[in-house]
Amino acid sequence: MFLTVCGYKESTIAVFKRPYFTEAESEIWVMEEYGAAESWVRLLTLGMYGGRLPRALGFRGNGDMLFELAGGEIVSGDPESFEIKELGLWGEAGYSVVGSFMETLVLLDRSS
Repeated sequence: MFLTVCGYKESTIAVFKRPYFTEAESEIWVMEEYGAAESWVRLLTLGMYGGRLPRALGFRGNGDMLFELAGGEIVSGDPESFEIKELGLWGEAGYSVVGSFMETLVLLDRSS
């Protein structure tokens, strides 16, 4: 199976579990309390969408998830309502990644 770990909300983590040989379904698990093994809960189970299994990429700041669909289309989905929003973004199928950033007013030391 493929496992992907990413940040979830402000201080917890999520794991995306996707089967390696089959495309039956994949799961998204989140740790509700960081460091507490008993706080893992399954947030979502993904099935087929458009003939293929979507690939979970990460979370947006508003809690929506980013998914890569067949052909490399990247969409946003609400894990509670299951509403999918097209973003008009496309990547290379199977190679899309997302990252996070935090704005800051701290200046980098330019002396080095």
